[in-house]
Amino acid sequence: FETELISLREQFGVFRQNARVRPMASDTLRIPRRSATLTASFVGEAAAGTETTQTFEQVTLVAKKVMTLATLSSELQEDTFIANFVDGLSAEIAYSFAKIEDECGFLGDGTSTFGGIQGLKSKMGSAGIVQSGELGASDEIADQVTLAKLNELAALLPAYADTPQTRWYMHKSVFHAVAEKVARAVGGNTYRDILDGKAQPNLLGYPVVFAQAMANSSSTTDNDPVMYFGDLSLAASFGDRRQTRIAVSEHATVNSGN
Repeated sequence: FETELISLREQFGVFRQNARVRPMASDTLRIPRRSATLTASFVGEAAAGTETTQTFEQVTLVAKKVMTLATLSSELQEDTFIANFVDGLSAEIAYSFAKIEDECGFLGDGTSTFGGIQGLKSKMGSAGIVQSGELGASDEIADQVTLAKLNELAALLPAYADTPQTRWYMHKSVFHAVAEKVARAVGGNTYRDILDGKAQPNLLGYPVVFAQAMANSSSTTDNDPVMYFGDLSLAASFGDRRQTRIAVSEHATVNSGN
């Protein structure tokens, strides 16, 4: 049962698959990060050099416990072929875990809704943001994104982060409403340069990963990012404290006062 559940979670979980997964031996993991490096400079003969300092800071991962509680009636156990039911139940549990992981990874703002986790939405900072414009009451995301904006976003990616793992991350509806719209507007033979029509969606030569936790194409808020571009394993660490554990109880939902 556990092997089946973990396999399904990896299949559904976009953030877990693409971020850097770091095993945690305890509830807290501190990761050193370079905040400043040494600088070379020209000096004259017999002149003193200018001292520079390499400094470090820490990124702290704190494990959060997530649970899915499912009720199985005795009648269902008696009337259902148990092997088929376990397959379906494991898929539902895996989906619930993958969903909350993706929501925390892409949308987490540090509030209790996301278990105190800060995701890409709250950690990106203004330096990595391309704003398309203000959305009105009747506007949709698809109306704001242009080829120029896509090129502007791609240009922000540093050369060191342009790796074989670089991806576009967006809701599936955004891909069809935005990327395909832009490709059709260009027309001609350059359509294939912008949008590769193979089974694996591509945009500007990079693979597209559908992240259904992100804003969809009909969103009218200015606060939710439409898409991300980069190597998620360089941007985010995913702490994994321990494997999934399964427990069965006949009293898990019984009121203790009765």
